[in-house]
Amino acid sequence: MQVKWPNDVLLAGRKVAGVMAELQTIGQKVEALVLGIGVNVNVGQDMLDRALGEAAWGATSLKAVLGREIDRVAFAATLLESLERRYDRFLGSEGKALMAEWNARSCLGQRALVIDKGCRIEGVAADIDESGCLLVRLDDGSQVHVFEGEMLPLTYG
Repeated sequence: MQVKWPNDVLLAGRKVAGVMAELQTIGQKVEALVLGIGVNVNVGQDMLDRALGEAAWGATSLKAVLGREIDRVAFAATLLESLERRYDRFLGSEGKALMAEWNARSCLGQRALVIDKGCRIEGVAADIDESGCLLVRLDDGSQVHVFEGEMLPLTYG
């Protein structure tokens, strides 16, 4: 499993899940966090292809990768339990350890194309800063902070 900034989960190099988070704040105080998670569990590749058209080139499902049906209730329970454990760790001041886990599974270090508000930025996805921005190292050695956008890992050769 690999994660791709800002919100994709990859299996076998293809997107199997996505996570969206929205903060609700009052001034500087976080009042709520709304988390949305989408996972392609038992969707066949043919259905993904029909539903997503050209966008399906990078999508897969747990069923397609594992070659068997997944018990969705058991999967959902395991996912929620895992999220709760990680949230408890985060609250217990293990935020840096969680970032290290994320970095270990990330696409960082790869050459990437980032599309941010219509601008195309190509370089090496170097790091994630404390605010969640992607740091892209350009070919001239300078660095760009990307707050939002889509990162596409590039493969040459």
